[in-house]
Amino acid sequence: MHKVVLSLGTNIGKKHENINRALYLLSHSGIRILKVSQKITTPPWGNWNQPDFLNVVVTAETTMSPVKLLRTIKEIERNMGRTSGHMEPRIIDVDIILFDNLIVKTDKLKIPHPSFRERNFVLKPLSEIAPDLKDPETGKTILQLYRELLLLPFMGYIDTPIGPFYVAEKDGQVLRTSFKNMRGRQEYTPLLDKLLKRLEDYFSGKKVDFTEFTLNFSMIPDTYRHIYTVLMKIPYGAVISYSQLAELSGIRKGAMTVGNAMSKNPFPILVPCHRVIRKDGKIGGFSAGKDKKIFLLKLELKDSFFNVFPKGTY
Repeated sequence: MHKVVLSLGTNIGKKHENINRALYLLSHSGIRILKVSQKITTPPWGNWNQPDFLNVVVTAETTMSPVKLLRTIKEIERNMGRTSGHMEPRIIDVDIILFDNLIVKTDKLKIPHPSFRERNFVLKPLSEIAPDLKDPETGKTILQLYRELLLLPFMGYIDTPIGPFYVAEKDGQVLRTSFKNMRGRQEYTPLLDKLLKRLEDYFSGKKVDFTEFTLNFSMIPDTYRHIYTVLMKIPYGAVISYSQLAELSGIRKGAMTVGNAMSKNPFPILVPCHRVIRKDGKIGGFSAGKDKKIFLLKLELKDSFFNVFPKGTY
């Protein structure tokens, strides 16, 4: 028999009945339920404009292979009426979290579940029913992973025309923004909700002022912090050269220092390093890639982009 961990969630209809029915169908489909955690209610993550979820975690046994187990679960979801996709409201969602000590990485199936270490709605209930169970990838127990999770910042993201954009916050301050994925607790917070809505407005072409958000500069050198503070005053739709920004920041012959600060900027968009260009009028580099910088400048400059950057300057 194989030992498995499954996570169940629902946010449509009669949620308690949905969970109970899913457990019944699982137990009558070659899956022997061993332990069931308490049901917990959690806010949605990712697409937050939907009802709260009811979640539960179970440990179970089965003779099925991982692939057959996945097929069985998907059939149960379909039989219960699930038609929605990832991050959408759904009548039931069943994820395979662990399967023995297996590590599986295919296009259709990944075990352990790649996000379970960042999900409170998985680790909290699982730590109650199987605290000593080990994650085969890290070797850590579920209880250890849960305690580590509580120390992580909260993380959210939005999909943009140039790829996902991630933000992290802790204690009411923005810790980081990035076009690269970041590790963090996949949970709703009011700050993340507000910031991501502002970012959605920004990427839709609206003029947005991000100075209302408090950025955590505690791990940033004073010189860079000063440069970032000055840069945040450069208005939407404007550009400035590295040397001009150095002069405004009171750094004599500091274009190289400004360039280094831009390349290490932990708050893209919020600290608008994409507005900093070369002295000769060319666009210059961008830590996330020049294509993204061009997109952001076109977004802000709109019809005047080609007046500021004639053909050949980017």
